Amino acid sequence: MNNPVNYSDGSGHSPDSIWKTLLGIAVAVGLAVVMVAAVVASGGTLLVPVLLDVRTAAKYHAGHIDGSVNIPLDRISSVENTVKDKSTPLYVHCFSGGRSGQTVSYLKQIGYTNAKNIGGISSYRGKVVK
Repeated sequence: MNNPVNYSDGSGHSPDSIWKTLLGIAVAVGLAVVMVAAVVASGGTLLVPVLLDVRTAAKYHAGHIDGSVNIPLDRISSVENTVKDKSTPLYVHCFSGGRSGQTVSYLKQIGYTNAKNIGGISSYRGKVVK
């Protein structure tokens, strides 16, 4: 959101920073709602969502989202060794979204019911770890 008239509410915070804070709160609340819904849908069992990075191991180690799990697309058939419960929420990404789309199709074919393609890390603006 732009601040074309230099509006200030006296707090020293611009509308941009206020909106970013509100957006962060909304995202956190949204994730909490998703987690509660996952618990209810699973009959009371908390299914911890998995952020699945399907890039190569080398690309993953060059920079990845903290807490993500790396299973490269060419080894995705091993996913059942890592994610046993096929109703676990899986948020799949790669570099641009192409491989993650292929992965989600495959996961659904083998029975995963809660896999979503969230696109590519190339558009992610958060912190990455190496």
